[in-house]
Amino acid sequence: MNTIQLKFDKRIIGKNGLLLFTQRHIFDCFIEIENVDDEIAEIKLTPKQDGNLPSSQELNNELLECEFLSSRYEQTKELREAIINQILSINKSDVTVQ
Repeated sequence: MNTIQLKFDKRIIGKNGLLLFTQRHIFDCFIEIENVDDEIAEIKLTPKQDGNLPSSQELNNELLECEFLSSRYEQTKELREAIINQILSINKSDVTVQ
């Protein structure tokens, strides 16, 4: 089985982005993450079954996408909470009107 190794800068890719990336591939691949030094880490992806993995460039792009999504999720946390609270308050007012 082919193993793909991806090196990334830990100053760019955070824990949440890395977690999202591993969640996407945990069922199809064995995943190892190792620190190379203070700034660089390496991900090793080995398919659990014979099959094609995306290219290393595609996986690097996906890793960056995961970091972007996780950072956007964190940035919009307060907005999402406000929307949820507003929806809950509307539902509570509907219940009291009956």
